[in-house]
Amino acid sequence: MNTPEKYSRLDAIEIQLGQGAQGSAPQRTTAKNIGKDFREVFGLREGEEAIIHSRLPGVNSKDDFIQLVKRLRDETGVPIGLKIAATHHLNDKRSDGKNDSI
Repeated sequence: MNTPEKYSRLDAIEIQLGQGAQGSAPQRTTAKNIGKDFREVFGLREGEEAIIHSRLPGVNSKDDFIQLVKRLRDETGVPIGLKIAATHHLNDKRSDGKNDSI
């Protein structure tokens, strides 16, 4: 859906982080489980599976992420939301080098 002509269909953009990512491995949705609307929006051919990458392409730092959000806001004119789906495995590394579970 990353084309300006499709932006008019958007009410908002939600960026999801940690949504079931399996240790940097992409997730696949088999072709038989993909509906016509999804195929159209994401430009998938009949019989083509969807691959959901574990990382956002081109985002390698917090500054890259900030630039992505600014670009999306400028290009689309819609609100940008962030959804973080963390689990009990998430650890917070403190500045003193110790790890505490959140």
